Amino acid sequence: MLLPNLLKYCKRWLPIVYLESIKRSNGIDYYICKKIKENGKWKHQIVKKLGKISKPEAEQKLAEYKPKYEKQRNMIDGKINNLNEYKKRHGIPYDIWDFKERGDGGDKNFHGNTSPKVIRQILLMLTKPLDFIVDPMAGSGTTIDVCKKLGRKFNAFDLYPKREEIEEHDAVQSWYLDDPADLIFIHPPYWNLVGYGNKQNDLSGTATIRDYYRLLQRALANAYESLKRNKYIVVQQGDLVQEGRFYPLCSETFQILKEVGFIPHHEIIKLAHGDTSRKKSGMLVSEYIWQKQWKISHDRVLVFKKMN
Repeated sequence: MLLPNLLKYCKRWLPIVYLESIKRSNGIDYYICKKIKENGKWKHQIVKKLGKISKPEAEQKLAEYKPKYEKQRNMIDGKINNLNEYKKRHGIPYDIWDFKERGDGGDKNFHGNTSPKVIRQILLMLTKPLDFIVDPMAGSGTTIDVCKKLGRKFNAFDLYPKREEIEEHDAVQSWYLDDPADLIFIHPPYWNLVGYGNKQNDLSGTATIRDYYRLLQRALANAYESLKRNKYIVVQQGDLVQEGRFYPLCSETFQILKEVGFIPHHEIIKLAHGDTSRKKSGMLVSEYIWQKQWKISHDRVLVFKKMN
């Protein structure tokens, strides 16, 4: 396994401090030195010249320096152990996600569903057990199922609830939560790519892209008011091509999140490998090429933070 080797490497990389003495005609000069391994060879450097002091004094000075480097070693130990625990829970430490299988949770036949593996990775990284998770566009309830497996509390609502655990509520209107959220996950419609109904404030039913962004901004402003400070909102968004025109939904959503007060934290690329994506790919690629466009094969998972 790679991680123990990584720990050994980090420990080799950290300096080793030691005492060095040089005998001169008028006495002995003491130095605190460090050695560090670079390209397989030890490199020695002087940290501090102590001068002509007694050996016990020099050893005392060295003892004062050592805790700094021991603290670094302990810090590396803690970080690598934390990474090991994260990997044991099947956490992915990189920001390109390529899930060949969708995973269990929600309804895979629900148009516009997200992979449970996306939500799992988000919760593993940004939350802890019993944290309160809110999904205001809950769809078929994938977030609910992942929260149950990972021991998170949840509140899910949607304009068109598909199961009893999802409340009927409009994310564009004010949210009424018992407590502020520890994390908010939103997977909005990619404008009118899939139509969900004709209710008021349905993002998928807006007449223009400007109307879509206007309603999305109101929903994200509600999210800002409903989130605890120093906690995260995660928006999974995808771009859109229609009739040869490219709609940069991801970039616009990024800007809207900033406008309502969130601070960018990270961004993940999620490659499209779902059953629906595979079925569509063969049918639609020729249409994209005909329009001088590329087939969109990824979503962007935008991670933002509400600061103090």
